[in-house]
Amino acid sequence: MDKKLSIIIPVFNAELFIEKCLRSCAEQDIPALAYEIIVINDGSKDNSHQIINNIIKEYSNIIYIEKSNGGVSSARNAGLDIAKGEYVWFIDADDWIESNCLVFLLDTLKKNNLDVLQINAKEVAVNGTVSPIFLINQKASPILSPETYLQKGFFEGYTHMTLSRRSIIEEHNVRFNPAIKMREDLLFYLELITHIQKIQRLQITPYYYCIRESSASILHDTDSTLPFLNEIRKIKKQDVIHDYNQRLISDYVYDHIDQNIFSMSTLIEELKANSYNRIIFTGNSKLKVKIFFTAYNLNLYFALYLFYLIKKNRIFFKKLSLHHKYSLTSQISHSF
Repeated sequence: MDKKLSIIIPVFNAELFIEKCLRSCAEQDIPALAYEIIVINDGSKDNSHQIINNIIKEYSNIIYIEKSNGGVSSARNAGLDIAKGEYVWFIDADDWIESNCLVFLLDTLKKNNLDVLQINAKEVAVNGTVSPIFLINQKASPILSPETYLQKGFFEGYTHMTLSRRSIIEEHNVRFNPAIKMREDLLFYLELITHIQKIQRLQITPYYYCIRESSASILHDTDSTLPFLNEIRKIKKQDVIHDYNQRLISDYVYDHIDQNIFSMSTLIEELKANSYNRIIFTGNSKLKVKIFFTAYNLNLYFALYLFYLIKKNRIFFKKLSLHHKYSLTSQISHSF
């Protein structure tokens, strides 16, 4: 039987979570022969290996790979290299998925002839509290071209919220970049989306995304931000992602300044060295980003003065920005 789906799970020191993750993927509503679960142990130093070995004895569709530690990107790439499914779904080892969700997801992909399907997730706090939705301002979409999907703000670059047609990934040799330390998943999907025809987002939540104490976001330092932005500029089909990329640049640079104000002079030098002399923002950029870069493009010192005012009056700007957001209740059309 041809494989309908490849679930790829990179594992690194996940002994506390991996059993729940694997069982949620293995105990589903389609036959085991119809899909595969590829587990890549990326040089774990804990008891993950023994736990995985015990579990795979119970399920015939789990494929287990061990490799030396190379990071999550190299682990996902190792899974892609042997995957045989029509579609691919990356799942993190400390998360899990809803029971009886694969039939619905695969039927949606086939029925609508989608190249990519994006979904939402429930958020699990450190204390175990489950929130009903992760992306509270995201909404469902019709079936769209990638250009329209990006322009209308539906796109999110999260691996665990995206199921993709594997043949397109292989045809264009799309892989995760191990050299990128921050948002390597976003880079992967921005490359992939330039090659597809049809994409859709559903406001369903079959995925449980766990917030761990060790999973805090990486600071937007120059060493991680600029390589990430520069790699996006290397994507060949810039016409597809141009507007989205302009917003991404302004938002990421602003976040760097927000988190690293004392390295501002270094950032300015690096931006100019990488030809970011003028930062362009779009209508979808945050209000504070629009204000800052309007000033930035006129006069740096004036922009910095405005930046300090924004930081001092953050509550005011937050309230002002709320006028541009959607309510949570109007977004949820379906939930597992």
